[in-house]
This record gives sequence, structure tokens and C-alpha cells, in this order.
Amino acid sequence: MTNHIFKVIDPHVHFFDLEKGRYAWLQPNNEPNWENKDLIAKNFGPQDLVLNNQMFLSGYVHIEAGFNNEQADTELAWLNTFEHRHKAIACCDLTQTHEDFKSNVIACEQFQSLQGFRHILDEDVNVILGHMNTQTNIAEINSGHYVFECQINANLEVSFDLLHHYIRQTPNIKWVINHAGKPDLSADDNGTFWQNNMRKFAEHKNVYVKFSGFEMSCTSYHYRDLVKCMAILTSIFPQERIMCASNFPVILLKHSYVEYWQTIIRVCNELNVDTDMLIYANAKKIYGFSDN
Repeated sequence: MTNHIFKVIDPHVHFFDLEKGRYAWLQPNNEPNWENKDLIAKNFGPQDLVLNNQMFLSGYVHIEAGFNNEQADTELAWLNTFEHRHKAIACCDLTQTHEDFKSNVIACEQFQSLQGFRHILDEDVNVILGHMNTQTNIAEINSGHYVFECQINANLEVSFDLLHHYIRQTPNIKWVINHAGKPDLSADDNGTFWQNNMRKFAEHKNVYVKFSGFEMSCTSYHYRDLVKCMAILTSIFPQERIMCASNFPVILLKHSYVEYWQTIIRVCNELNVDTDMLIYANAKKIYGFSDN
């Protein structure tokens, strides 16, 4: 067992170039108001994804990070300067006119790394999804068979009926819930609303979930909290629809990159889930990586 090399595809990373990109959210006076946010407000690239000799990083998925929200293709062009195996999720604005939205899609489609789009929904989920332009723009994503990175807070007492409607209407979209839907790790059940909402999302076969991002709400969580959350999540979703991800470099607020992946593998092993599936194979399939 000690000689086993774990292959990893990290499906949620962010890189920064503070001279070339904008990154409004990294500015000290802007939200999110994380303690020690200055630790990650610097340049990062694939050279910083350092693992040990028991793990091999086979690829990564770069998630838009505010490089230039008006010209999403410029971030994809910058990513192409790195000689590393990757896929990319571009920024989009679901409330744009369809003409502007489609222009953004076309500009991004010149890059083979493109796998989909993200518009952060969070607490504004119903405002954004209820906008007059959203339906046509989501249909555009559906016609391209893309991934949509669905960043929501499933622990809120709000209606997700409109989101369920769009999921049902778009069978070609892979809806990927970011950061496990933001569970409350301090609660015994990770949050009653969270569990109930995640069970409803799991009913859709085109909904997937990333196990990541816990450091954004709490940096004092413990190993047992991750075990509990993974146990609940694997009781709700089939394992083939769960991906472990790092949320690098935000994860550095809690763990080093290699420490995080060591912890994830330990969690998977303790729960006797398919580690290879959760840290490699699922992301490989969902984001369209070729064999290497």
C-alpha cells in the first residue's frame, strides 16, 4: 500500500497574476472579509500545486477568478501560457443580453481548454435566475453541452424551485455544485436545510458536487468534521457524482496543498469510499480529460 501512487485531478483551482488581472474580491476592503486574506492576495500558478511522491497531479480545472469579468476569454488566453494539462471554466453573466452573452461564449470557444461557465449565484440565486435574460442564456449553455459551476448556499432557508426548474430543462448541462453547497460543519447534521436541499439536488442525474471550500466559512474545522460531511454526502449522492477539490489557493488559509490532499485521501480511506473515483476518475470524465 505504501508504494501506491494516487493520481489526482484537481477540479477547482484559481491562479492569479495581480499585474495582468483585476481580482476585485482580493482587495482588502472588498468582500469576502476573510481573516488573513492577504495570505492569498499574490501571484499563483501551476508551479504552486506541489504534492509529494505518493501523489501525482494529472491535471487541474481552473475556475474563473475575476481576471476580467467583462472579457472572460482574456483569462483563458493567460492560462494557455502555462504548459500544464488543464481545463477551464470561464466567467459569464447570465443577466446579459443574449447577443452579448453569446459573444462571450464564442470568444471563449476558441480555447480548447474551455469546459463551461460560472456565474456565482450564492444568496442572489433567485434574483439572477429570475432575470428576463437568464432563460435564453442558460439555453445557450445547454446547447453547447457545457458544465455550469453552480455556486449556491444550500444551507439557506430559501426556495430553490427555479433552480430545479432550470436543471430539469437542461439535460445537456452538467450542473456542478461548488464547495459541497456550503454545509455548516459545526452542526451535527451539517445543517438541516443543507441536507434537505442536497437530497433534492441529488435526484437530478445531471447534478454533481465538489467536496471543497470549507475554509471559506471556517478555518477551525477538524478532521472529524470532514469525515462526517463526506459520510453524509456519500449517503446522498452516488459516488460517481462526487469530486474532491482543493479550492487552491484559498485552501492555504487552513492547509498546505499537499496536507489537504493527504487529509482527503485519509477521509476517503476511513469511509471506504472509492478514493480513485473521488480524487481522479470523476473529474477526468466530467471535465473531458483525455487519457495520459
